[in-house]
Parts: sequence; C-alpha cells; structure tokens
Amino acid sequence: MGIVNGSVMNIDLSKIIDFAALQKLMESLYKATGINHALIDNNSNVLTAVGWQPLCTDFHRVNPKTCDRCLVSDRYILEHLNDGPYVGYECPNGLVDYCTPVIIGGEHVANIFTGQMFHEPPDLAFFQRQAKTFGFEEEAYLNAVAKVKIIPRERMPDVMAFLAGLAGMVGEMGLLHLKQLNVEKELERTVASRTEELLESEAKFESLFQNSPDPTWLMNEQNLFELCNEAAARILEYDSTDALYLTDPADLSPEFQPDGRKSVEVAAEMIALAYEKGVHRFEWTHRRKSGECFPVEVTLSRLASSNKKGLYCIWRDITERKQAEEKLQYSEQRFRDVSDAAGEYLWEIDANMVYTYVSERSVEVKGYRPDELVGHTPMEFMPEEDIRSVGAIVNKSIAGKTAFKLQHRDITKSGETLWEEVNGVPVYDSSGNVIGLRGTGLNITERKETEEKLRKLSQAIENAGSSIIITDKDGVIEYANPAFTQMTGYSFEEAVGQTPRLLKSGNQNKTFYAAMWASISRGEIWQGKVIDRKKDGSFFPAMLSIAPIADESGEITHFVGSHADLSDLKYMEEQFHQSQKMEAIGTLVGGIAHDFNNMIAGITGNIYLAKKAAKEIPEVQERLINIEKLSFRSADLIKQLLTFARKDTVRMSIFSLTSFIKEAFKLIHSSTPENIELQLNAGGDELLVKGDATQLQQVLMNLINNARDAVERVENPRIMVKVETFHCDAQFIKKHTLFTQGDYAHICVTDNGCGVPERQKDHLFEPFFTTKEQGKGTGLGLAMVFGAVKTHHGFVDVDSIEGLGSTFHVYLPLLEDKRPGKALQQAVPSSQRGSGELILLVDDEEHLLDVTREVLEELGYQVITASNGSEAIDLFTAYQHKVALIMMDVVMPKIGGVKAAEVIRKLNPAIKIIFSTGYDKAANISKEELRGSVVLSKPYDVDDLSALIKDMFDS
Repeated sequence: MGIVNGSVMNIDLSKIIDFAALQKLMESLYKATGINHALIDNNSNVLTAVGWQPLCTDFHRVNPKTCDRCLVSDRYILEHLNDGPYVGYECPNGLVDYCTPVIIGGEHVANIFTGQMFHEPPDLAFFQRQAKTFGFEEEAYLNAVAKVKIIPRERMPDVMAFLAGLAGMVGEMGLLHLKQLNVEKELERTVASRTEELLESEAKFESLFQNSPDPTWLMNEQNLFELCNEAAARILEYDSTDALYLTDPADLSPEFQPDGRKSVEVAAEMIALAYEKGVHRFEWTHRRKSGECFPVEVTLSRLASSNKKGLYCIWRDITERKQAEEKLQYSEQRFRDVSDAAGEYLWEIDANMVYTYVSERSVEVKGYRPDELVGHTPMEFMPEEDIRSVGAIVNKSIAGKTAFKLQHRDITKSGETLWEEVNGVPVYDSSGNVIGLRGTGLNITERKETEEKLRKLSQAIENAGSSIIITDKDGVIEYANPAFTQMTGYSFEEAVGQTPRLLKSGNQNKTFYAAMWASISRGEIWQGKVIDRKKDGSFFPAMLSIAPIADESGEITHFVGSHADLSDLKYMEEQFHQSQKMEAIGTLVGGIAHDFNNMIAGITGNIYLAKKAAKEIPEVQERLINIEKLSFRSADLIKQLLTFARKDTVRMSIFSLTSFIKEAFKLIHSSTPENIELQLNAGGDELLVKGDATQLQQVLMNLINNARDAVERVENPRIMVKVETFHCDAQFIKKHTLFTQGDYAHICVTDNGCGVPERQKDHLFEPFFTTKEQGKGTGLGLAMVFGAVKTHHGFVDVDSIEGLGSTFHVYLPLLEDKRPGKALQQAVPSSQRGSGELILLVDDEEHLLDVTREVLEELGYQVITASNGSEAIDLFTAYQHKVALIMMDVVMPKIGGVKAAEVIRKLNPAIKIIFSTGYDKAANISKEELRGSVVLSKPYDVDDLSALIKDMFDS
C-alpha cells in the first residue's frame, strides 16, 4: 500500500497529514486575515475547512439551478489545475473561487480551495435579481451576501502564493510522513521478524540488523560500538562497518550542538536519561566523515539483558522534515510580513490580559519595543476613560470564546494619543479551554481624523444656508442638501438621478450653457447669475458657482454646485433704487420749499391787506378769499411733498374719519366734472383715527383725481367712495402678511375706468411711474398716497382688471375708545389787535419783510426791520429796552436767526422770540436753542399770527 506499491491514491491521508494541527493553523489564519479554505481529497471528502460562506452552502449549493452553476465552476477549476501553481474562477453565481493542488510523491491527492469572496463591493441589484430568479428569501440571502469577505484582487497573488506554498509543504510533509510510516511499518515488521529470528538464530538477527534501512548500532557500557549496520556506515560516509567500529562515537558529532552546548556533555546527559528511563528520544546533530553536519532523531533504548549493560540506538535522518519545518516557519513569517505590510503588529496575551508576545512592528505603532510591552497589560497604555469599555469587550470574548474587533485610544511612548483598531481571537489549550488571545493592532489615527473631517464637512454641507448639489461627471445629481429642497421645492429623492436641467427656466440660451459646460470641463470654476425655476413653476434669481472635483490623477469625476437665492438681494436693490428716488425728490422739494413758502407768505400777507382795503366791495372780497384759499392749498401741497420725502413733521391728532371724509368730499365734489357720477357711502358710525388731516385730505384727493383720469374716456363714468369698518382676521393675514389682527377704517375708491395691466400693478406706487400720456401725470400722486398711508401705520392695496376698472383700498388702524381732540372742534379766533408794542421783524426776503411789517402795523403794533441776523443784533442792542418781541426768520445770510438769538439772549434772556421759517434743513431747532420761543411756519394765517403774538404777550 502507498508509496511502497508505487501509489498514494489509496492511502488514508490522515495517517500522513496532521489534519487537526492544519485545521488550527488555518483557523488562526482565517481569524487574523479573513482568508478561508477547504482541503478536499479527490473523493470529495472535506479534510479541513474554515470560513465557508452560508451564501454558498445554504443557498447556491442547495438550489438545483444555482448548484449546476457551482458545478460548472468546480469543473473549470479541476480542468485547469495544471495551468499554473493555482487557478481562479468567478462563479456565475457571483462569487470568486481559487484552488491549488496538493501533490504527494508526484501524485495529485487533494486540493486546497479558498474563495467564496468578492474582489469588489457586491452589486446588490444583481443579487436581488438572483434572489427573485431562484426563489431565495431576499433578506436572508442579502444578509448572507453581506457576510462575504471583500479581498482586493491585488492581494490574491500573495494569498495564493502562501496557500500554494502551504500545499507544497503539506505534500512534502505527507511524503516524508508516508516514507516514515512505511519505514516504521517496515521497521516494525523487521524488528518483529528479527526478534523472532534472534530467538532462533543469532545469524538471522545479524542479518536483520545489518539490513535495517535506519542507521542502528549497539553500544556497550563504555559507550563504544559493539555493532553497527551498513545504513549507519553508508549515511556517515564510512567504507564499512569495520571502519565505523574503529571510530570514537564522539567523532560522529560536531564539537557543539545547535544550542551551543558541547556535544560530549549533551551526549552524556542523553545516555544517562536513557539508562534512567529505559527509552529516550531526542534530536541530535551528526557529522559525516566529510565534515557535513545533518539533523537526526535518535531513540536510545536500554538493553533488557540482565548480565550485560548497554544501549540500542536507532536514528533517522530528519533533514527533509527540518526543511519542511523551515518552510512552515518561512510561511508563518510571510504571514507576519503581510501583516506588517498592512501596517499591523501581532500580539498575544494570556488569560490575565498580560502580553506574552508582541511583534517588532509595535515600535512603529506604539513607540514601545516588544520587550517593553511583554509582561504588561494593554490597559496600562490606554487613557482611563477607555479602559473599562475595552476590558468589557475582551472579557466577553474570553468568556464567549468569540472573536472581537474594537477601536480605542493608546498613549504612545512619546506621550501622544493615537487611535488603534484591534482584532483578536481566542487561543485554546488541548482541552478546548481559552488560555489567551492573539490578534493584530493597527494605527488608525489618520483614518479617524479623516473621518472626523468628513463628518464636519458633511455636517457643514447639510446645514449650509446655500443650496449645494454634487453631480457625476455627466451632470447626474448624486447629492442635494436640505437647502436645495427649501430653495427649489424638489425633495432629495426627486433630485437624485436627475440633472440640473430640472431647474431650467428658459431665461438662459444654449450658448450660455455651452460656455458654462466648456469652462467647468476644463477644470475651471464657473460663477455667474442665473434665473432658475422652482418645482412650483415660479422663477427666482440665483448666484450659481460650479467647481470640478478631480481624482488623484487629475481626471474630473464630479462637480459641486452652490446656489445662493438672490431674491432678497434683488428686493433690497429695488428698495435702494426707491430710496434714491425718494432722496432725489427730497432734494428737489427741500431746495424749493423755503423760497416757495416765502413767496406764498408774501402773497397771503398782501391778500390780507387787500381784504382790509376792499372790505366794502363784496365781489373783490370773494375773489381775494378764493385766492387766499388757493395760496394755502399750494402751501399744503408743498407740505405734502415734504412729508412724502420725509422732510417735514407730521402733526397727528385724534378725529372722526367719517366726518372728516364727508367734509373733504364736499370740497372735492365741487371740483369734479359734472358728467362723472361721484358717490359717497360713509355710513353712520364715527370711525376714530389718529392722523394728519392735511395728509389724509390729500390721500383722498389724489385717489379721486386718479379715478377721474381713469374714467375720462368711459361713456358713463362712475366713482364710488366708501368708508366702513374692516376686521382683519387670521385668514386675511395669511394672504396679506403685513397686516396685524384688529379693526381698521377701510376707505375704498372704486371706478369703472380703463383699469391697470397686470404687469404694471407692482409699479403703481413708485415715484414718477405713470400710465398716463405725457403731460397728464407726474407719477407722484399714488406714491404720495402710499407714503402718507404708511406714515399712519396703514396699508394700501389695489384690485384692478384692465378694461373694467379699479378699486383702491386704504386701511387705517382704528382707535378703540377715544374722542376727537379739541384741535378740530374749536373755531379759529378772529384777529386780535395790539396796543402799540414794538416788534423787531427780521427777514432776508425784502418783499416779505415789507408785507409782514404792514400786516403787523395794521394789527396795531410798532415795527422796526432788519434784513439779516447781524442787523438784528445791532438794532436790538440799540432798542433793547423798547423791543417787546422779535419775529425772526431762521435761514438768513451772514448770521442766521438761531445764532442771532443766542447773542440777543445774552443781552436780554427773557426776550420773546417767534422763529418764522419756510422749509430748510437748518430749521430743525433743538429745545435748547428754542428756550421758550416758538416756531411759526410760512405761510401763516394772519389770525393765527395775531393770536400767537397775543398769547406770548399774555404769558
């Protein structure tokens, strides 16, 4: 049987291969590296195996159809085993298998398989389809897929070189053991035969002894040869046994054994043990006659003879076995080298968690040499906060006899903190008890830092206020952050898989996008403004920035795009332009208001004097009164413009809006063409508001004038004015976000005129915007309405349909329980005359100075005049004991009224002063500068002026 018969095919391989030891070795390899295997003989018997995947065993090998695919893989591998040291094949079921043959004595007896792995992350869609196709339970099947190891293709040459080397080693050891088995069997037969022959004949024993294939000799009590066989003489390179007899046994060994001890001393020790124990086996190094040393395994047996002391020695050349062991050690070293290449160090700890072995790689990882770690526990090198959690995991592994994987921090020899990833497996004794752990450690500090950076970057992108998307190189969206959803209305699921074309608005042409794509394809960053479209179809302006993302080779793989919504910016720009218009109006109005009011003041003064002169002529009186009204209305118009431009003070009082509208409506109605039907529906309720009567009168007038122009070409023109209470509820606020809940006075002005086109509605209240033909509108009427209503904390809205008419809505906040102020209820007193008091009148406008002097003299006062502040100071210095009151313009050349008043008050702090002013920025007089004085705006009513002077004299 076996090699003796010229074949090993029929021998029991377990007799020549230690499968238990091989199984443990491969289990350790699998636990440390994830490399599985199966040793299968030619009769398909599994001799050793570890790590075989349930994806294959529980699914593919069970289903008849997938099993046929597996058999295709098996046949391919077996048919191509002679093509090289190993063969690999990707099974149609999706797994990759490798195989290398085991050869013993030139005969193929078994195969070592590895595989059931992936070289790349699995295509889950493929396995989902496969589960449906072959009726596998999808979740269990995909869980089995997830357990399959992923080993990069580039690692397989090293892995298969190791397994091929292991197969060769197994073959060589098997061959050696087979030879040894045959020799042992032969020896057993020989010894048995010779023992029997020895009993029969000494000659037969001699023959048997000499023909033994193993070197054998007998040694006497003096440790000299008594018998030697031919095998011993041949192997030791002596010509004959006689020559060997003449040799001192000490000459058959080198001076020193491999452990450094002298051979003579070791030999004496081994012989003594043999005499003591009866049989003693040990390894030894012999030396041939040529001087070559070689390893042997020696068995010394004490002779059983009662009358003769000696030793029977048989030894075997174990050179081949030693070489096989060296190959195994080399293979183990290669495994260590693979671990080193992966940046890992190897370690072993006992059941007390004390290091018993650490590889040299620990210096690079931890900074400690192996001898500085052995004898210590891993916890001694950890921060305190990690010790408990790590200890719990390790203890659980020992108790449960399971592998573990964990990450923890270590403190290096230099005091730095690093992150380490540790993989470990239990180590067992012969009884199956856990006696420790072994595994690998890897410095993952850089990986942890990278993961933290990625986490922060991911969080920053997720929480960014700008919309961010990432596309592949073809522009297909792979990621969109929450701001994208908020800005565009598209969810993450709706966006992914699409291209940015889903935002295309049509405002940019093909040339625009072609230039953009060309720029980013060259690796350049593109930035510019675009008009995009939201999911709801609305457009929005955006600042778009696109940057390419390249791999290590510089090839563009992705693009990242950032969107910033410019809607608010556009609104702010429009507001800025609006404020510029308002500033221009303010500059214009402020420039003319002072002079205009001075002229009006001169006109009204002359009218007063003319009325006095023509008081006996009713027709003239009536005309003068109308001119006076027009003059004051002109002044009110300037005041409106100043208020509109925010350059005048608003005078608020509480009054009944209902009554006020009715009175104002009478004046407006009288100036409205008779062909226009003008109606008022004011109801009976008194609606109390706090407002400036002049401004609100202008609001109503401007709205009716606007309506009057709108119905100019209508056959039956109608204008309806309505005043009512309006309650603003939550539903109304949803549509009109500027409102707050409460009660409002609602003024509606409705016409059946031409209406306003939809595109122009947003511009109606802008200054200088008009829909009227040239010469018929300034574009300020509705803008003044808007400004005045806003000053009253109210709101303006418009409903209009082109060709059918418009309704303008004014909403003013109502007061709850107030009564109209006295200002509107009291009649203006008639002019009050003076008693000859001396008034110093100061104004730089000559015509106004003359008219006002005449008015004051007509009222019964004496008047002296000055044309500027400097003259006023001189005159007051000369007449300070006679001057009872000063009426002085604010803005004048040389020295203005305020500065002149400061000098005058030093002469007489109690002097009474009336500051008169048109409009100018310098008119903003502080309380400190007034010091009890009053300000009278030009133009002023003579009755008001006379009452004011009288009050100041009486105070």
